Amino acid sequence: MEALRDVVRLGLIQTTLDNEAAWTDSPVMSRYEAERAWAEIVKGFRALGDSEFRPHIVLIPELAVPQGRIKDLKGLARITGSMVIGGIDYQIRG
Repeated sequence: MEALRDVVRLGLIQTTLDNEAAWTDSPVMSRYEAERAWAEIVKGFRALGDSEFRPHIVLIPELAVPQGRIKDLKGLARITGSMVIGGIDYQIRG
């Protein structure tokens, strides 16, 4: 078991979604905005991963994570060794 740490490093990835474009006709993010959000998330993980102070926890607030990228997000978390707390785009159940 890993020893308790004195310091917890947090990383923040804030996307710049355009809510007018993202959720136009339904509560599900548009394909274009989903791809744009994902590109920003990947860029953020690269920047955090290149830092000598890699975060223990990465926060991705609001509804920034596209539904179709949850598995990919888990992969980025594994690569960086970070726990991710992220807001996932709406899920609709019929």
